[in-house]
Amino acid sequence: MPKKALIGMITIISGTNRKDSKSDVIAKEYSRYLKDLGEESQVLSLIDMPKDIIQDDMYSNHRQAIKDIYNKFIAPVDKFVFVIPEYNGGFPGILKLFIDTVPPAMFYGKKAGLVGVSVGRAGNTRGTDQFTNVLNYLQVNVLHSKPPLSLIDTLVDEQGTITHEVTEKILRTHVEVLLKF
Repeated sequence: MPKKALIGMITIISGTNRKDSKSDVIAKEYSRYLKDLGEESQVLSLIDMPKDIIQDDMYSNHRQAIKDIYNKFIAPVDKFVFVIPEYNGGFPGILKLFIDTVPPAMFYGKKAGLVGVSVGRAGNTRGTDQFTNVLNYLQVNVLHSKPPLSLIDTLVDEQGTITHEVTEKILRTHVEVLLKF
């Protein structure tokens, strides 16, 4: 049985297991923007998933390390933000694998915001649309606003800070809208 959702806690999921990804940078910046508004959040980077997540019985016999992740990042929260990089015109397989291993009841009735990230020009709009369908199937309400962050390599500096003023404003606005959602 999932734990009761905490008011105010938001889990931000960086949807890739790629080391030093821009998605991690955006997730951390999003968390910082929430903190600036006095809101609690936690960041789960899929690079931190147990390396043995793929196993014969991964859907029914969850190892303790995976249960710990569910109990910290999924079960006790009522809102999520998924930062989703573009992988081959969609979203990363590790994100789908992660979602598939979480007991569906842990998602029912919760809310999510999506942020698309790409080095190209479309900001992963296709991937966020595809992922919306997955979340809707799990009965997660998805925020209508899904900012597409294009040309991400030009928007973030070496220190992991967003340097593009318009992008920062777009994300800060998304944070405010998510809090009202």
